Amino acid sequence: MFRLAVLALLAVALVFIEGSDVGLAKTLPTTISGGDMAHPIALTFQDDRAFWRRWWPPPQVSAPSAELGTEYLVSSWYWNVPLRDNGYWPEVDIDEAIYYPAHGVVRVSSGNEYVVWLALDEGRDALLKRYITLAGQGFLPAAPTVLDVLIATIRSGEQIAVEVAGHPLEPGGAEARALWEELAAAAARTETLHYPEIDLPKALEDTGDVDVRFRLPEGRVLSLRYVKSLGYLVDLAPLDAANNFRNPVQVFEASPSLQRMLTQLADAPGAVEVSPTNGPAGTVVTVEGQGFQAEDLIFLEIIPADPPHGGGSISILPWVVGGVAGAVVVSFFATVAVARRRRATIVD
Repeated sequence: MFRLAVLALLAVALVFIEGSDVGLAKTLPTTISGGDMAHPIALTFQDDRAFWRRWWPPPQVSAPSAELGTEYLVSSWYWNVPLRDNGYWPEVDIDEAIYYPAHGVVRVSSGNEYVVWLALDEGRDALLKRYITLAGQGFLPAAPTVLDVLIATIRSGEQIAVEVAGHPLEPGGAEARALWEELAAAAARTETLHYPEIDLPKALEDTGDVDVRFRLPEGRVLSLRYVKSLGYLVDLAPLDAANNFRNPVQVFEASPSLQRMLTQLADAPGAVEVSPTNGPAGTVVTVEGQGFQAEDLIFLEIIPADPPHGGGSISILPWVVGGVAGAVVVSFFATVAVARRRRATIVD
């Protein structure tokens, strides 16, 4: 009885833990609209995951006293997370918030119940502002790829540090310029493939693959992998920690000149080789940031030492562990009580 109770409670705990990403799947992708944007724009998979995965949900603040400026609608189920973190439990899920870039805040309301103002951290604020800026300049389609956003960011004048196989390219140097030209051409040769159209489990077992990483001005890192056996740059972000190869992935056809360039950079002294793997985890890049496992390299980002604005984070794990521990104790004493009763019955 005791063992069955423990196993049942552990099963419930696992359900809760696995269910913590249900909201994430429910909301993809986050979209931005309004202001001077010609049409709504969806965040890429990597950007949307970063929007969700930053450590500290936005804390509640007072309404700005100055002119609010242009407003934008950010549609995402994510807003339920900071609301509950700040003690609000709306009767229905909230999937929209009004964003004010001039102040880096959002206004979330639940009908006539309440209005809550939240201050975005630097990373989320920079992410949303980048999309608004690029959309205003006409650089982004309604559903951009990760390369669309990177190329548009360069065109807008922002600097992005690039690292190929652990080899950093000099910003503005000949190698970096040549690579960006090739990537811009590859961005137009994209398609979304599903398993078994693309056999990534087998392809990622081969050697010679090259990781290309892009560090944004706010410190966040985006990543693509050149899979040599396929001739594609592959966005591995949809392949989660469970190695879910049945998720569709975006691929970009690498021209012969791009393939040569990446291979040469990977063969240069000091380059980091990607080990054969059966999952998205490649070599671990040293980045000061969140403590994700190797398979979550896509989501590494720079995190300040202390939470901004005094914000906190939500975690159901302590509650689950505490609940399981409490249930185990109760089950133990219940088992002891039953044993004593049986012993008393036998004696009688």
